[in-house]
Formats: sequence, structure tokens, C-alpha cells
Amino acid sequence: MKVVSGKLFDDRAAGYTGYLIDNSEEIHQGMKRPVIVVCPGGGYWFTSDREADPIALKYLGEGFHTFVLRYSTGEGAAYPLALQELSKLISVIRSHADEWMIDPEKIIGCGFSAGGHLAASLGVLSEEACITDEIGVKKGENKLNALVLGYPALSLIPQEVEVPPEIKALLETGEISFGPDPVETLSGQKPTQEDKDRFNLLNYVSENVPPSFVWNTYTDALVPFEDSITWAIKLEQYHVPVELHVFSQGNHGLSLANEETATKPDEINDSIAEWFPLSVKWLKYVLNVKLVH
Repeated sequence: MKVVSGKLFDDRAAGYTGYLIDNSEEIHQGMKRPVIVVCPGGGYWFTSDREADPIALKYLGEGFHTFVLRYSTGEGAAYPLALQELSKLISVIRSHADEWMIDPEKIIGCGFSAGGHLAASLGVLSEEACITDEIGVKKGENKLNALVLGYPALSLIPQEVEVPPEIKALLETGEISFGPDPVETLSGQKPTQEDKDRFNLLNYVSENVPPSFVWNTYTDALVPFEDSITWAIKLEQYHVPVELHVFSQGNHGLSLANEETATKPDEINDSIAEWFPLSVKWLKYVLNVKLVH
């Protein structure tokens, strides 16, 4: 395996790490592989380690090259910084396709929660000037060929849940706090309705969106599973290939839903962990991928 890494802009900390499978002289020498670019979640306030390397290395084991993008987050990381970074990374990967033995027509964006919003944003907005011309990326160089989205915050509209009185009291005293509103982070201000509509990706679905594999859980308390259903319905209307899984139980942020990424017992769920092999089968089918480990 070869590891590559770098920054995408000189004046930003954001960067990437890539894991490239060495081709053996014994089997399929010169084979170009598909690549999966992982965008971890974290509400646009941080990038979660649980949704970064564990995901990338799991796909690496299935024969994909993989990259992890650590994009700009938090205060001062308003739109379109993170999206520019993803756009730039896809362009960089395509420009190194021969050197890194990558199939430039099989580049997959994979994101979780806010990272799912980021990956899907490139899926619907790839030709916007602010992520092409303004950063030296030609239209088409940043195109994704497929999306894998785990509990994606597609609308950035939070799930409406009843807050228990004891939690409400702690929130009022400041002893605990929820993360900042992602729309506020992206807009750099107290969000208006215009901001909320602007970052709701369900408003931009078209025939140009890449084929999508989407999964969520019915009991996700942060991201409404209905958003994933709406995304799938809209893609079907445009005849874009889509596969959707809504698992009956499970909290938000399960990542691989196994011992590797779990922080507590209820984050281990064998049924939900099936999303991963299902996504591999789907990618092989929809992109006509044949992989050699």
C-alpha cells in the first residue's frame, strides 16, 4: 500500500490522506481501480475520526483506492470553503489518475451526516463557479460518478425531538450544549430562511446527480430519515439509479455499526452493519466495477 497526503490550499489547514493499493506483478498488473473519497461527519464543526480512516480502510480491503478529506470546519469555515476543498481534491485525484492507477470515471463520494451533505453538495452543485473557476478547477474535473451517503443531513433541517426536562435544565444553565447549527456555520451568521433554503439539497436534485446509495435509521434523533426517502424519490423521478435502506432501529452516527467504530454497546448492530457489504455490491453493479484485492 502507498500512502499519499497533502494540503489543497496553501492558506488552509484542510488536507487529505490517500490509501493506494499496490498492483502486484502477479495479478492484473496495470489495473486502474475506482476510488472512494470519504467525508467524515461532525456537523461542519469538526470531522469525526470514527467516520474517517475506519471507513477508508474498510473499503481499501475491498479493493478500492480510498481518500479521507479533512475539510475546513468550525467558526470561520463558511460556505463554500469545505465544498471548494472537496471539489479541488476530486480534481487532484483525476489529474493523478495515471500515476495513482485510478479509473477517472469511477470516483465515488462517501459521506456521513454533515459529510454526507458535503458529498451530496458536490453531486448537485459541481458546476458552480465558486468551486470551479474561482479555484482553478475546470468544469467536469470535479465530477463524482457515484455517492454513498450514511445518515446524510441532506436538508440540514434537524429532527424535531422532545428534549427531556433534565436535559433542558442543563442546556439552560450552560452545563451542556448541542453543537452549533450547521446552517449558521455555513452561512457565517444567524441563518435566515433564505440560508436554510440555500443549503437544503433537496431543492437542487436533478438528472445530473450521481447514482446514490443511501442509508439511515428510522429512530435517528438528529437527521430525519424522511430526507433520505425524499432524495431517493426525486432521483427516481429523474431516472437516476438509487438504492435506499432505512433500518428500523439505531442512533445517529453509527459509522460501521461494529466494534471498530462503536463507543458504547448500542452502537454495535449486526443488521445495520450490513450497509457496508450492500454498498460494495451496489457500487460494483452500478459502476460495472471488477476488483482484485
